[in-house]
Amino acid sequence: MLEGRVEAFENKERIKNLIVAGVPKQTNLDNKGSIMKIFTAMQIQTTNMVMESFRLDKNGEGPILLKMQSEQAKRDVIKRIKDLKGISTRQCGLEGSDRKIYFNEDLPMSKRVLFKMARELKKQKGYKAAFYLNGSVYIKTNENEQAIKIKCESDLDKLR
Repeated sequence: MLEGRVEAFENKERIKNLIVAGVPKQTNLDNKGSIMKIFTAMQIQTTNMVMESFRLDKNGEGPILLKMQSEQAKRDVIKRIKDLKGISTRQCGLEGSDRKIYFNEDLPMSKRVLFKMARELKKQKGYKAAFYLNGSVYIKTNENEQAIKIKCESDLDKLR
């Protein structure tokens, strides 16, 4: 029961967050400046959208955590990146070698592990999709089937 409350609290705290990976450290820009360049290249209105941004490691090379103004702002960014089918550092005018930039939801550790296992099962079995939506992990076995909600590892075992 306590574990469920802790997980609900973690989800509530992370619901507006995005993790952006693949963004190289820039000599002339801080993290927020790099994110603004990316959003401009994605044609996203950035006015007060990002409340806070910081690197998740100490050396300044790791993923950037974005605390967005609202959950809707986060969803707008995710939708836009899907519509664009991805974006790279070169498209954004960022320094360094060209590499893909990834946008991910900020998941609690338990969900992160479960989601990773779901993605691995998707690859092994050739399933249509594994995705995370509104605090839950799902697997879609084929185009015609409805997505299956994955609550724990035993749900994945049933699909093996």
